[in-house]
Amino acid sequence: MLEVMNDIVSHHMTVDESDMMNDRDELFQVSILQALSLGDYHGFVSVEEFKTRGDIGLGTFNRLNGEMIMIDGIVYRADGEGNVIEVENDSIPFGNAAFIEGGEEATVSADSINTLRSMLNDCILRKGINHMYVIRIDGLYDSITIRSIRAQEEPYQPLARVITEQQRIWMHESVKGTIVGFHLPSYLDKVNTDDWHLHFISEDRKIGGHVLDATLGAGSAKIKRLNGLHIRLPDDGTFGALDLDVDQK
Repeated sequence: MLEVMNDIVSHHMTVDESDMMNDRDELFQVSILQALSLGDYHGFVSVEEFKTRGDIGLGTFNRLNGEMIMIDGIVYRADGEGNVIEVENDSIPFGNAAFIEGGEEATVSADSINTLRSMLNDCILRKGINHMYVIRIDGLYDSITIRSIRAQEEPYQPLARVITEQQRIWMHESVKGTIVGFHLPSYLDKVNTDDWHLHFISEDRKIGGHVLDATLGAGSAKIKRLNGLHIRLPDDGTFGALDLDVDQK
């Protein structure tokens, strides 16, 4: 009887996992943000695999080497020197990816990042606060303030310290480009930020990074509600030994 039950469970899990991999309405996440915050910068999911999980994405690369932006299925690195390059061969310690087709479209404008976040939050209130969302906002940005970070060397320091001591910040004016981002509900604050996480890349693919501020006269937004979450966790001793109960607010 036990052998029969094991066969049933094994078959059931195989079907579920196959369905999950083909579900274009789910969020795919590499590791958890809290692990990255504690200094787990070891990449373990390839860029090649990451691109199969969505056409919109963000995150970082092995050794925290720059900010990652995926747009139209292409992965870019905005590095700590302000350069943007396409990346095909690297690994990812943290990231989010999703397919955005089927999302709702709207015209948006914002005089600050706070206004933009508030507008997006109003949209979530209408669509349901307990789901995950992916966003894409194309337009001519009156101004955009972004940051990035150089690759780190071991022993790795916590993310907050790296940002405080090493982040490079740039402000650009009158730039055509795209903000991509994700929002997770508050009950998932142990695996990601319960707020909007936004990255930017210019239309000419020369400017990019993590968004700190933005003003936008008029842009075209697409937002999609996601109904599932697939998290790939690292299978190594570093992750397994982290104290993830530490309050990192």
